[in-house]
Amino acid sequence: MIVASILLAFGIDAWGERVQQAGNRATLVENLLEDFQVTRDRAAEGATDAEEMIARTEGFLMAVGSDELIPLDSMRYLALGPFMTMDFQPTLGTYQAAISTGALQLLEGPDLKRAFSAFDEAVRYLELRSDIFVEEYNTGPTAAVRAEFGSIRVLYRDSVPYRQVSESEYRRIASSPSVTGAMEGLLVLIINLRSGLFRIEERAADVIEALQAIR
Repeated sequence: MIVASILLAFGIDAWGERVQQAGNRATLVENLLEDFQVTRDRAAEGATDAEEMIARTEGFLMAVGSDELIPLDSMRYLALGPFMTMDFQPTLGTYQAAISTGALQLLEGPDLKRAFSAFDEAVRYLELRSDIFVEEYNTGPTAAVRAEFGSIRVLYRDSVPYRQVSESEYRRIASSPSVTGAMEGLLVLIINLRSGLFRIEERAADVIEALQAIR
């Protein structure tokens, strides 16, 4: 009876551990789903912001190269394009905690592992493009514009510190090679950022699908 009681106790403990693990697993799946859904939606919003930035920047470059005299307010509106805020902050607290604690091992399945791996790669892609954008903005062609004209804000504000900008001066600045070169360079970088956000959105959707399959 003593041996049987001990074996029974071990059996109950093992059963309880499996139940707890199953409960932890279900909670983890639900929390991951919530985080990746938020991340997917934020990436979609960021991509929409990028679309607006691209449209304005392309419009500015077309206006500068046009024979038609575009109103100054419209020029400034378009010139703001590459300097708009593109807000994207992924929600990955549960995912990062699950990786660091090893809790992610509770989840099995090759589809889910592939989805996580592809998502991680998409995040690295966007981080790299973001770093390049910041570096180019601070040290690239836009730095040359600041050095030449005192402030990049001259492109999208009717005045800059210490002086007003006349219409003729604005048009001269806007059509200068340093400005058009900077705007073209920023346009390429924003297109790359948009591509990165699309990747995040798609890969997050793949993770959501894989998580839903193991619910």
